[in-house]
Amino acid sequence: MTTIQSKEIELIDRELEFKTFLNIEKNSPISVCEVTKQENVYILKYGKNTDSWVATHLPNEKRVLERAKECEGITHLVKDYNSFNGYAALLKEYAEGNLLSDSGKGLSTKLQSQLENTIRHLHKSGIVYLDIGSDNIIISNDRKKATIIDLGLACLKRDESSYFFEIDKAGDLLDLEELFKLYL
Repeated sequence: MTTIQSKEIELIDRELEFKTFLNIEKNSPISVCEVTKQENVYILKYGKNTDSWVATHLPNEKRVLERAKECEGITHLVKDYNSFNGYAALLKEYAEGNLLSDSGKGLSTKLQSQLENTIRHLHKSGIVYLDIGSDNIIISNDRKKATIIDLGLACLKRDESSYFFEIDKAGDLLDLEELFKLYL
């Protein structure tokens, strides 16, 4: 981590201690880091408020996570730093394990069922367009738990009976089915 990043994290919350930089996309305006606070491990997603992607992505993920607070199988919001010292930031639960993309084949029927149940619960909560992909799912080290870790692109629907909502739900389930084919 560069000195600039450690200073950014300190501006967001002086109690946060950097552990690992996790960004997958190199040019993303949103930084993702594993941090600790009072010996607990969390994920911090943050970026400068002046960036338009940050200004839409993080508030959207906050709204989605607030609606999905009862849903199992996702990383939940711990703290919204909102606009703090020029940064928008979300502190989220940490899911122990590896990205599905790094976990190899052998996705059990139990994990498939967990993911299907999580997606159906999100849909019942009015959340669709989940960007289901192997870089957005953590498989626990013991391979007994699957967790969706990024809902920043998800959409909240007000009219859950609408035609487009049904199309988006079907699209999420098709994305999941494609993952199952790749990781069985």
